[in-house]
Amino acid sequence: MAGRYDSNQAFERIEKSVSGYQVGNRTESLAQLAWFLHVSFRMEDPEDDPSINEALCDGGNDKGIDALVPSHPTRELFLFQSKRSRNGRSQEGDTELRKLYAAREFFASRAAVEGLLKGKINEELRGLLMRHEVPQLVEDGYEIRLCFVTNSELAKDAREFIDAVGKGSPELLDVWDRPRLNGLAEETQPAELCPDDCALTAPAGWTRLDLAGGVAMVVTVVPAVDLVRLPGIDDLKLFGGFRIPCG
Repeated sequence: MAGRYDSNQAFERIEKSVSGYQVGNRTESLAQLAWFLHVSFRMEDPEDDPSINEALCDGGNDKGIDALVPSHPTRELFLFQSKRSRNGRSQEGDTELRKLYAAREFFASRAAVEGLLKGKINEELRGLLMRHEVPQLVEDGYEIRLCFVTNSELAKDAREFIDAVGKGSPELLDVWDRPRLNGLAEETQPAELCPDDCALTAPAGWTRLDLAGGVAMVVTVVPAVDLVRLPGIDDLKLFGGFRIPCG
């Protein structure tokens, strides 16, 4: 059963999840967005594949767009904006939400996208638009989806703006605030190690295998009745690992 939501704990949990994505010259907001794209949009880990880095853009004249991701199977074009606060008591108002919402006008038609490309815009954004052939995607009828990611709680004016927009097109603007990101962080956090020592019976003895790099592995057969009694099997902490003495 999930525990009661605690805003401060949620903030710390999200910060812990995002910390591993603070690499290179990424801003704090882009690190948060890289984590979100990895765990929510199932984009590859940036350490193994450049797909996340290639989706991100930031800096002046980015028109409020921090990432752009086309989904060809669903014929959708996702525009992302990320705001990350270092204050656990922070609230997100409607200002940045309105900027992202207004950005959809740049994708209203092929001519609108081409006009954007001709204007003074961030070079990373220009590269995204050209690399993904966005003018053609818009002409082909790809739906524009807006996704706003923030580790803050939503202020009253932000909630009112989301409600107002949702009455016209509930699928257009998807907002991931602290409570939603907390749920995502809970679902994707690595299993904790069990703190207990656990002794198991090995009727047939055990075999030690010496592997490369000074690593050894012990192989044995354990009765199933002993395994089902192990603490942590109900909440899967068992698979995080026990310290099992092999004397």
